[in-house]
Amino acid sequence: MATETAYSEEFVGGSYDYSAKGESAQRSVNLFPEAIEAQGGKTQYCLRSVQALRTWKALAGSCRGLYFDNAVGRLWAVYGADVYRISGPNELAVRVGSVAIDTSRVAIAENGLTITFADGQHLYSADLLADDATVASTWQQVVIGAFDGEAIEPANVVQLGRLYFCDGAKQGSSRSGTIFYTRKNAEFSPNDGSDFTDTDGVLNFFDASSMPDDMVALAAVGSRLYALRSRSYDVYALGDVEIVSRVESVSSEIGCASRCSVASIGETLFWLGSAHAGHNSVWAVTGASAPVRISTNAIEEQLRGLDLSAAEGYCFGENGHRFYALTIRPGKTFVFDVATRMWHERSKRDWAMGVNYAWEPTLAVTAWDGVILFGCEGGIKELSGETDDDGLPVWRERTSPVYWKTMVPVVVRDFALDMEVATIKDLSARPVVMLSVSTDGGRTFYDLGWRSIGQTGRFRTEIEWQNLGEGRTFTARTTFTEPCDVAIFGARLELETGSFR
Repeated sequence: MATETAYSEEFVGGSYDYSAKGESAQRSVNLFPEAIEAQGGKTQYCLRSVQALRTWKALAGSCRGLYFDNAVGRLWAVYGADVYRISGPNELAVRVGSVAIDTSRVAIAENGLTITFADGQHLYSADLLADDATVASTWQQVVIGAFDGEAIEPANVVQLGRLYFCDGAKQGSSRSGTIFYTRKNAEFSPNDGSDFTDTDGVLNFFDASSMPDDMVALAAVGSRLYALRSRSYDVYALGDVEIVSRVESVSSEIGCASRCSVASIGETLFWLGSAHAGHNSVWAVTGASAPVRISTNAIEEQLRGLDLSAAEGYCFGENGHRFYALTIRPGKTFVFDVATRMWHERSKRDWAMGVNYAWEPTLAVTAWDGVILFGCEGGIKELSGETDDDGLPVWRERTSPVYWKTMVPVVVRDFALDMEVATIKDLSARPVVMLSVSTDGGRTFYDLGWRSIGQTGRFRTEIEWQNLGEGRTFTARTTFTEPCDVAIFGARLELETGSFR
């Protein structure tokens, strides 16, 4: 029997939990891969831990909209039917107005002077520049008018070139696919109905349907307007003569499965696809370039058969990373990292039931001095520390690739985890990690016990398990349930190969 020792950098990676477990059972739950940018490091990547979510501001109800304006630097939040504004990190939430009682996401846009909200029934507006004492008095419903004898009920509103663009809402109606926009170089006067008409009082609109499918979402990214429909999308750019002109050769048969899955960061737009060309896949597009599929076969397999119409997507930046999070409740949140192009999972653990559920946030913004704020049930939260509001830690888990040696039997004599140790701040704590192993391709695991990851200051602690078992494949899973930061670099394996009969 031959013995060899190998260092596995592949222990660090993203999630690729495939139905063929013998191919890949990899999962990174509340751990995300980060590229090591320094030259001469021992590994290319490490796994970093996701921080806990702590309540930043308590607000009643479910978050339906979250927006940080560029004009003044204030946070706007929609909880239930109430719209709030928060002028600073230590300021109280001021109720501005109300929208329709519903559970759908409220779209929010600004043009430098006003901020506008679309709830699927009406548009509303408030003065961006008003102070906290008077902002509620500026709240009013925006009058658009009727189209083909029917009231316009926008679900989407965006801003491009200081103009507001909104849709005609209801799918299957004559308004679906029609985009309405405000008058160029005109003062915004929400209450008189003139904003969405030309100088002759004629309603401003254009047909954004190169194909006869229903409008799902609008997005303004950079200088471009994206009209996403159920089976296709088109891109428009601001024009000198016409308000907007369609960008030729970028219409695609990739539709949008969920309005709430659409999100952008930088110049890139993300969404959950539909129609035969994009079904069950996640897509990204930058400018007028061709859309790129960013989801994996493993993620698409998990999406199959689920109701994707209520999927939620949002983007946020953190320490140089740009993330797109996609949640399908109640069970899953997948997060894509633009930097590494790897996916990981984020979750909220029900410790009493021993079950992980989807991550709590529905929306995210970056506010003031780079604080990342998340809209959640019951309030706005921020990434902070190692324990949630209830004092319970974050569940973190990493399942390795499948190790094997050309189908010959393997005995794992030694497994050592290469990670930062002794980093917990509590001097009395004794943090540990559990190792579970599988010798059937990641289908079933058995526990091999807890090992210390070093009491505070004990930086030479080695995390090691011996005589892990025999099989034709080997998969390791490490679980962290302690309130401490985690950074993993790789693993060392000592293997014996050959026949043991």
